[in-house]
Amino acid sequence: MNVTYLLGAGASANVISPINGLAEGMEAMSKSLKRDSSFDEDEKAERLAYREATSSLSRNLSWLSKESVRYGSVDTFAKVLHLKNDGDELKKLKATLQAFLNYSQLGNKVDSRYYSFFASILRLGEKRLEFPPAIKVLTWNYDNQSEMALDELSISGRKMICYKKLSPKVDPNNYFMYKLNGTSFTLKQDEPVEYLVDVNTTATLENLQKLGQRYIDLVKGGFGFTSGISFSWELDSVYGKAVAGTGGTEVLVIVGYSFPFFNREIDKLLLTNMKHLQKIYIQDPNAELIESRILPYVHEIVTIQSVPKDERQFYLPDELE
Repeated sequence: MNVTYLLGAGASANVISPINGLAEGMEAMSKSLKRDSSFDEDEKAERLAYREATSSLSRNLSWLSKESVRYGSVDTFAKVLHLKNDGDELKKLKATLQAFLNYSQLGNKVDSRYYSFFASILRLGEKRLEFPPAIKVLTWNYDNQSEMALDELSISGRKMICYKKLSPKVDPNNYFMYKLNGTSFTLKQDEPVEYLVDVNTTATLENLQKLGQRYIDLVKGGFGFTSGISFSWELDSVYGKAVAGTGGTEVLVIVGYSFPFFNREIDKLLLTNMKHLQKIYIQDPNAELIESRILPYVHEIVTIQSVPKDERQFYLPDELE
């Protein structure tokens, strides 16, 4: 059967603070960076730029934390800035959020559930590991958890991921994953995408300095750098590709996604296009609330079932072949 996974922030919760804990996570990181003020005299010159960057990031993390509490979420605050046509503040928001994700992943690596998931569904092909064509993944997450896990499994999984702003030139039917909110990479015109953190990145001074410098570049728009993070109202061709790629879905597995209002237009488009949908599994502590939010978009014959929360793996339904 054709099985599609729909992942939200809860799918990365063992490494990245989920939406309802994002403000607390950013405030904690802000305080940690603020305390990081000691350095050796011999390192003073090379650490100065890094210290200035972390000082700025500390202030902006605290700012973003407070505003996300005020408006209910980072996404809602971003939408407010968009409606106010405040491009500079929106650019600062994206740079700050991207830095938060990079620093979080630098220290905590990959949520083990991604390894379990990919190890369970990947198959040995003649020349390389392959994704079953009957399995697709939709994710609203900005983090690089999927990419980092795929990299460690030594396959070119990124080539099968459809991104906002940037997509590899492959047959659209071969996409395995659709990242609906973009992702935490850095873009520069006519240059390759830059991932600042992967599974081998350690918290060396050199790496920390690079993270700090790229954060400053994104805030100031220096050297043509832009963030790969995007939001649902920033329309992109990825949505049409995702709708086409998941139209044959028969089983939908929802992991850690609450169907927030600001994504509703895209979620409705995706769900109503799943004409062959028969069953939905919800793996989330708030399954009853999620069910109430998706009922208007699915046919009455579709069976909806909540499954136990499992911190070790994403739910693997019997329908997986």
